[in-house]
Parts: sequence; C-alpha cells; structure tokens
Amino acid sequence: MSWIIARFYGAEQAGLFFLALAVITFLGTLTRAGVDMSVLRFVGAAENSKHWARISSVMKRALALTLPLSLVAAFILLVSGDVIATRIFNKEPLGPVLKVLGFALPGITLLTVYGMGLQGLHKTVRSVITLKIAGPLLFIFIILGLPVAAKDLPALYAVSLLVAGLMGAVLFTSLKSSKKEGDAITWRQFTSSSRPLWFGQVAQQIMLLSSQIICGIWLSSQDVALLTAAQRTAMLTPFILLAVNMVVTPKFAALYEAKEFKQLENLAIDATKIMLMVGAPVAVFIMALSTQIMSTFGPDFVAAGVLLQVITLGQIVNVATGSANMLLVSSGNEEALKLTYYAGATVAVIACVGLIPTYGVMGGAIATAAALALQNVATVVMVSKRLQINVLPKFGTFVQN
Repeated sequence: MSWIIARFYGAEQAGLFFLALAVITFLGTLTRAGVDMSVLRFVGAAENSKHWARISSVMKRALALTLPLSLVAAFILLVSGDVIATRIFNKEPLGPVLKVLGFALPGITLLTVYGMGLQGLHKTVRSVITLKIAGPLLFIFIILGLPVAAKDLPALYAVSLLVAGLMGAVLFTSLKSSKKEGDAITWRQFTSSSRPLWFGQVAQQIMLLSSQIICGIWLSSQDVALLTAAQRTAMLTPFILLAVNMVVTPKFAALYEAKEFKQLENLAIDATKIMLMVGAPVAVFIMALSTQIMSTFGPDFVAAGVLLQVITLGQIVNVATGSANMLLVSSGNEEALKLTYYAGATVAVIACVGLIPTYGVMGGAIATAAALALQNVATVVMVSKRLQINVLPKFGTFVQN
C-alpha cells in the first residue's frame, strides 16, 4: 500500500498522507484504551475451556469502551484538522487529509478488536485477513481499478478499513457457540488489564511514530515520505515476528494459565529460533540492496536507502528478542511491558529532538532504530526477571536443531 501511494502520487502527496496516517495511528491507540492485548489475553485463556459467556463479555466490554471514543476523536479531527495542520505542522494542505482520514478511526477500532478476538480463538488466517490484509488490499484494488485523485485517498482509506472491521465482526460472530458456559468478565477485571496496556501502547506509538511526527513539524512533507517509506519497508524484517506471534500468543496464555512453565519456555525459545532463521536472511537482503529497494518507490526515494539500512538494524534486534513482549502480556505482566515502552518512548523523543534539527531525516531514522532496540532488550530482561524464562536460544542448541 505504501509503495503504491508513493509510486502513483509522488513524495509530496505521499508525505501528507503518511503524516496524517501517523497522527491517526496515534489517536487510534488512544481511543482503543489498551483493549487489544486484553482481548487477546482473556479470549485466549477462555478459548481452551470454550467459555463463550466470558468470551462474549470480553468483546462487549471492548467495543463499548472503544467505539464511542473513536467516534469522538473523529469528530474532533473534523472540527480542528485545519488548525492542527497549520498551527502544529505548518502545512496547510494537511488539513483536509486529517479531517477526512479521521473517519478511519471507527474502522480501525472494529478491525482491531475483532481481529484480536479471532487471534485469541486460534483462527490465525481469519485474524491476519482482518488485521493486516483486508483493508489495505481493498484500498489497493480501488486505486488500481479507478482513476483516484490524491484528495480522495483519505476517504477511500476510511471506507476500506470500515469494510475490513465489519468483515471481522461477521467472521467472529460466525464462530460463536450457542453454549453459554463461563462467568462473564467484570469491568474491573477488564480495565485492570487494559489500563496499564493502554499507557504502554501509547508509549509504544510515541516510540514508533515520534520521528515521523517531529519530522513533520520541522521538515518537509517529502522528508516525511522518505522516512515513512523506509520505516514501513524495514517492517519486512520482522514480518515473521508478526506471523509467529499470532500463532503462539494464545498458546502462551493457555500454558501460563495451566502453569506449564517449562513448556512455555520451550515454546518461546522455538519461536525465537524460527524468527531468526527467517528474519536474518531478510535483513541481510534489505541491507545489501537498500538503495535499489527504495528506488522502486520512485526517483524521489533513492536517498532513503541509507535510512532503510539504519532502521533495519533496529528491526534485527526486534527479531532476535523473539516473543518477549507477548510473553509479558500473556502472563499478566502488563505493568512490566509498560515500563519497557516508557524507556523506548523516552529515548525516541529525546533522540528526535536532539538529532533531527542537526541531521534532518537521518536523525529520525537513528532515533527510531535506537529506541526500538532498547525497548526490545529491556523486554527480554523483564521476561527473565518476572518469569525466570529465557527467550534467547543458546547458540549450540540453535545450530544443533
């Protein structure tokens, strides 16, 4: 999706869209109130026993909390988009993009809640389609099939995500059992899990998006496009991380619930091995051909090759630390995970403010890579401290297996 936007519409228009998308992504994290991982945790734990009354109550709590917040945020952007664009980013053309793209927030909420619910039910394919594929793919088909002007991209993106969210609702509802076993989760239980995750996820988004947003304040739209394209392309390195986590996270929750700690550690180590075996060659390929890869976005993006190399270094650490983040969530250690995101966000903001004025967009890339690496190393330390589990395979056993 990012490649098509950059290739078809150029760095200027792509930069405006990517900058607005960074703002929307951050607001989406605020409005979801940390329910993503809570849905995954509680549904994953209840799925083994087929406690559908509990599963249904989790979904109802999540939607009741997040949908109203996303609608309020969309309305606020509709009213204040022009002010944000001119007063904060000093980019008047950004205003209309922000105002319309805000209507993507309800769709983001729906697809995230139902996608995480499907993941908790071990319906990995349905979850991946809902969370990652349906919305962007529909958006791509519309762009390729119709003559779409740049000004229409935000509306089409919002519609595409809403369709994906509704599709996720249908996929989840079709799995619902008529049995009503299990106790409904209380608001107190749900919010006690989601609250620390909320703060942690906000810190995570600050860590990941601060370079784009701060570049948007101080630099040009073209610079934002270069950084965002490099950052999104670097996500090819940990794509295996996303895939493996979708499979193992519900299993983590079930094993922790059953107090099968040795099996839990073995599963975590095996997951890290798979991630390294797939992710390391991808990282080498990206590092070696970074300039050629970025040139496919268009001639304006050739300079982003070195940015891609820097950000990929941070993603290598992300892959090497395995599923440590998901282990903390699955075991109820949300507070510990939150602390690691606080550390990453602090480094990201300080580094962005210190480096971007002097080094421009390269400063943003360095800040992103450093913050990501620090956060993941801190997570491994937390897993070892809180769970006495080592997620890093020993080199000898890795080679032997």
